[in-house]
This record gives sequence, C-alpha cells and structure tokens, in this order.
Amino acid sequence: MIPSTQHIVDLIAKQRALPDLQPGVILQTVHGSRLYGLQHPGSDYDFSLVVDRRMPRPLHIIRADVDVTVVSVDEFMAQVFRGVPQALEALYSASAQITDAWAPFLRRWRSTGTLVRSTFRRTQAAFRRDRVTSKRLIHARRLQIEAAQIESCGRLRPELTATEIAWVLGATTADMRMPPQLPEEINPARNPA
Repeated sequence: MIPSTQHIVDLIAKQRALPDLQPGVILQTVHGSRLYGLQHPGSDYDFSLVVDRRMPRPLHIIRADVDVTVVSVDEFMAQVFRGVPQALEALYSASAQITDAWAPFLRRWRSTGTLVRSTFRRTQAAFRRDRVTSKRLIHARRLQIEAAQIESCGRLRPELTATEIAWVLGATTADMRMPPQLPEEINPARNPA
C-alpha cells in the first residue's frame, strides 16, 4: 500500500526527520539551512520529497517548524533540466535517499548547458537586487559557489565547508553593486560528489 502524502508529512513533522523511504517516494532529503550547514537555533526543518504520483502542482506544507515540499518526478526533472537551484540541491544532496530503481539514473545526472547557467545567474541577480536582506545576500553567495561547481564539474555540492560558510556569512550590501570574486581557498572543482 502506498502511504498518502499527508501520512508521510505527518511522520516527518512528528520526528523532525525523514523516515525510511516510503513506497511512492523516489527521492527525499533534508533541505534549506540544515542542508547547507547554515542553521541556527531558530532554524526550521526543511525537507524535499519527490514522488511518483501525478500532481497538479508541487505541495508546500508547513507544520509548526517543519516545512515540506512535495513534487512529482515529472515536475522535479523539469526543474532539474531548467537548473532550478532547489531541485539541483535536492538531487545532489549527500544525504538524499533515492530508491534503487531511480538511483543509477539520478546519481549520474550532470547539470550542464546554458539554461542551467542562465537560471543560476538570474537567481543570484534577483537575490542581490529584489527585496534585499542579509539572508538573500547570503543565499546569493551560496548560489555563486554552486554555479562555479556546476561550471567546473556539471554538479554541485549543497553542503558547505567551514571555509565556504565563513565566506558566505561575510555577505554585505557591497555585494549588491558587484558580486565578489570567489576566494582562492574555495575550489569549485573540489569533488562535489
């Protein structure tokens, strides 16, 4: 029996953690600040689920401090193809749990092409230009690292190293005028496996 999406979200909300892969779930991972290593004591718990069901649109369910995004595999792959950062972060998350049937295909996926690079450039620019906050500037720097990884390796590694966290948290309003250069100690070619 395939558990309902609601049942799976209830399990996640109760545990603040992902259960074992449930039937019908193709990929699941922690997401957001806890994936990047940027969480603080007040951070919520973000999770992404990719399911094998048809859905008219992705679901975004919030229960207290638990935030779950559920997307169909068709929509997920469309987002991956377009280079949507959240989809690529879920795909390349080291903590992603993927069903045996999908793992060979998804683990080999490389994100290349002008559409992916364009999506990252547009998203970074929007974070630096629209409704600017320190959090959005931090995310712009984080996306700058991911974009360099994609350019170098065709993949990204959403989990930040201590050096990357220090640089990302150093975002300032000066970043709005001119995106900073990546420091030498941040090597995008480092294996983003």
